[in-house]
Amino acid sequence: GATGANRGSLPVSDKGYVVDIDSELAEADKKAGVDSRSNIGSIGTESLSFNVGDTHVFSLYSSYCPLPNSNVEFEVLAKGEHCYIWTPTSTAANVYPLDEIDESFAQICADEFDSKFALMQSSFGDHANGSQGDGRLNILYYNIDDGWTPGNGYVAGFFTASDLASNGMPCLNIDTYPGVYYVNTEGEVTIDIADTYGTMVHEYQHLINYSAGGSDTWINECMSAASEEICYPGSSISRRVQSWMNYSFKTNNDWLTPPAEHEYVSAWSLHNGFSMYDWSNWIEMDDRLALYAQVSFFAQYIYTQYGNQTFRALLQKLAAGKSFAAAFQEVTGQTASEFVGNFRVAMTANAPDAYDGIYGFRMQEGYNPADYHDVQNLYNLLSPVVFTGNSCSISGGGAITVKPVDGIYFPPQGADNGLKYFGVTLNAIPPEPVALTALSIDPVSAQAYVGGEIRLSALRTPENANNFEVEWTSSNPAVAAVRGNKRYAAVTGVAQGTATITARAHDLLNDRYYTASAQVTIAGLPSFDEAANVQNGTLNFTNNSSHPWAVDVVNSVGGASVVSTNAGVGGSSAGFSVTVNMNAGETMSFDWRVSSESNYDKLKFRVNNTDNTNISGDRDWTTVTYTAQTTGSYTFEWVYSKDSSINSGSDCGWVDNISIPGYIGAQYAPGDVDMDGNVTISDALAAMRYAMGTMQLTEQQIQLADVDGNPGVSVSDALTIMRMAIGVI
Repeated sequence: GATGANRGSLPVSDKGYVVDIDSELAEADKKAGVDSRSNIGSIGTESLSFNVGDTHVFSLYSSYCPLPNSNVEFEVLAKGEHCYIWTPTSTAANVYPLDEIDESFAQICADEFDSKFALMQSSFGDHANGSQGDGRLNILYYNIDDGWTPGNGYVAGFFTASDLASNGMPCLNIDTYPGVYYVNTEGEVTIDIADTYGTMVHEYQHLINYSAGGSDTWINECMSAASEEICYPGSSISRRVQSWMNYSFKTNNDWLTPPAEHEYVSAWSLHNGFSMYDWSNWIEMDDRLALYAQVSFFAQYIYTQYGNQTFRALLQKLAAGKSFAAAFQEVTGQTASEFVGNFRVAMTANAPDAYDGIYGFRMQEGYNPADYHDVQNLYNLLSPVVFTGNSCSISGGGAITVKPVDGIYFPPQGADNGLKYFGVTLNAIPPEPVALTALSIDPVSAQAYVGGEIRLSALRTPENANNFEVEWTSSNPAVAAVRGNKRYAAVTGVAQGTATITARAHDLLNDRYYTASAQVTIAGLPSFDEAANVQNGTLNFTNNSSHPWAVDVVNSVGGASVVSTNAGVGGSSAGFSVTVNMNAGETMSFDWRVSSESNYDKLKFRVNNTDNTNISGDRDWTTVTYTAQTTGSYTFEWVYSKDSSINSGSDCGWVDNISIPGYIGAQYAPGDVDMDGNVTISDALAAMRYAMGTMQLTEQQIQLADVDGNPGVSVSDALTIMRMAIGVI
């Protein structure tokens, strides 16, 4: 559960902090095989309806029931359009019924939930109603008996699938002691029903998430954190920013003049690179609170870049079995790894006015600074936690911030080569407005598969133009749909055919318009062999394991790749192979990536039944080569192998662009760097970027880019390819 809107101040000191138990209950339900996701958006087959004053016996989660018998009689105190507000009829000392605290609270809660219902559904989706639900949510207010004592943690609320199964209706459990009423150690009584509002929407998102099929704990909690900010802007971030930085804003001056940086806490795993994806139940409470802070920021970064509708779209993709990485790229057109990298920069730089806002946060619509000490943007409170330790272990999804001496940073010896480094220079002076004078798109022609995506870049002139807007349109949305921002657009293949994608920019300084376009071809889904091969490759693969690999048109270096399918199957392995003849000295190559439990679940490359190399954890696309030592037959195999227990990340591996000498079809023309069969401006740009060290090319691409007769790829090669593309030579 989560605390509700507290209007910018921390709870009274001895009320304590919120302990979230949703992930533990979800894991228990999963182990028990509880599944009651029926009747999403429609009433149950044996629906029950109630009126104010009616009673009904609910089966409560026994570990948190305030009475000896977990079958407890409740009474309807208020009936809203979308909810019932219930409280126990028992007046036992440990129950704390809502009507005994204040008779007016029930109707207030019903009205409050109804006022947020449409916003929640548009942002996340609908909920399951069980066998007896009539479409309304049953919100149960009682003392969640967690053994709370002043100054310690308490459970503010929870959703559990076992409630839906045992009661046949969707239920949310909301705490009244100390959630609504409590007496502190000085004998002062505090009563605040508003503190439960954020809890209601937080737990409602958990119900929606479960109803859709359930997502990994980290993204489930991320979306529940989003629900609090969507419905009560500022309520979550005002608290989370303090628990992340281990710093309390106690006075008005604290809120208005926050520190420029914060002290590193060596005992906190989150300050030592612990993954925001890892929600193991054993982590310490300080770490858990910081973990909630991270996913809260991540949720608001998603909102800042793509809007609240993104959450529902992501949830739909996740419910269809997509990994988060695949779902995110399908919904936004941006790779999850790039987005997370930008998020990490934003957590340090927090610069919403620079680089079109990709390294900053914005507040939700409806945020009122007057409720939060007149802080115009609560993210202004966010300052870097500077790592000052001697060593740490950075997991996939984790990060640290260091402050280089004299502005120069040297990665430590022995650092993992999978780490990514981002340099941030903070400048308090906002940039001057610069007018746009021209716009172009790169590439000007591209191909994708149905269900796949193409990323088009909007190239501005001059490069520092910063005061314009861009609108993207498709000439044929039935073939190719497009959405984008000032820097790029994601084009999704809908059906086979062609479409023209147009970007129209409006320069706000001079009130001028500029347009650019690209031609997009959408092809049908490739076969497994086509997806695994390098373009024009002729290899025929064997893919008949108990978990055959599949084609993936989202996560690929080119248009398609192949992906393992044994995610979540403990102790399993999934592989495919190819047997070829090679001469001594010949070199084969392929690209691969993995998202798995580090060190335990691995993507392996095997040669003649012997392990050659492997990758594990969260690794982006890399190229692997193997050189034949002798002439003869070689069997190459790619295997995703799992241990028997924990699953992490997307829990799969990908392989693409397998290239073996003698098994390549039509040869590419010199200058065709992207190997799409044509020499275009895109090829010249690729050669230029490689020459400048800002882009990597495969060995074959380097050979195609070297067209001027001199060793290596230089700016001269790029200019030559440009002339070839425009027909000058």
